[in-house]
Amino acid sequence: CRHHEKMIAVLVSHGANRVLAVSQCFKARQLWHLGRFDEGDVWLRQAQNVPPRASVRVMAPSAEALLLAGRGDLEQAETLALTAVARAETETDNVWFQAHTWEDLAAVYEGAGRGDDARAALGRAMAIWERKGCVPCAHRARERVALL
Repeated sequence: CRHHEKMIAVLVSHGANRVLAVSQCFKARQLWHLGRFDEGDVWLRQAQNVPPRASVRVMAPSAEALLLAGRGDLEQAETLALTAVARAETETDNVWFQAHTWEDLAAVYEGAGRGDDARAALGRAMAIWERKGCVPCAHRARERVALL
């Protein structure tokens, strides 16, 4: 969208490539939700071209896990999603990254037909959202659990 392109131009002009890379990871995740895997790959590859900091080291494998799961490569997707969760919890104190990676792992498990594992991962995400006080995010996780 035009707003996102404008934001990218501003970030690049200010030398904020690492901030931009995290934004690109989240854009790839959003495109996965829309089933637009090829577009998501483009955004993810752009993010991966920036020297990574902790945020990109967390969110890039999480986004890639979703894109791989969308294409049916569930084994590699699980490996990447687990890597993202571990990095989110050990390399950052960012609860947003932690909860998102647990939700992404749940999506990979759900795609693999592993409902119990997906519920457990969503439970972890929900606990983080509730601790953070993000009521809409906790509600979203709770609804996903109910649908499994």
